[in-house]
Amino acid sequence: MTDATIVAVVWNTLMVSLGGMVLYSVMLVRGSVARASANFYLVPVTVALLAWAMLGEQPGLHVIVGLVMASAGCWLVNAAASPVLGDEVSQ
Repeated sequence: MTDATIVAVVWNTLMVSLGGMVLYSVMLVRGSVARASANFYLVPVTVALLAWAMLGEQPGLHVIVGLVMASAGCWLVNAAASPVLGDEVSQ
């Protein structure tokens, strides 16, 4: 095994796997299951934007439509779960 292989495995184990689960747990504690799960649909959006910015990949029409739909869906889930200003119950 090379040094690069070991670093890649350690990075994927610690940051991607464990870090992702910690972030998911924090989202569950701070919000609802629906809001936390809806954010998983933003992963392809983030990857497509990073591929465009860092690798120069040009997104096709189907990718842009998917980005808009996934982003709108996440926004709808998060907006529906948020209280409307003025609807809070004062104690």
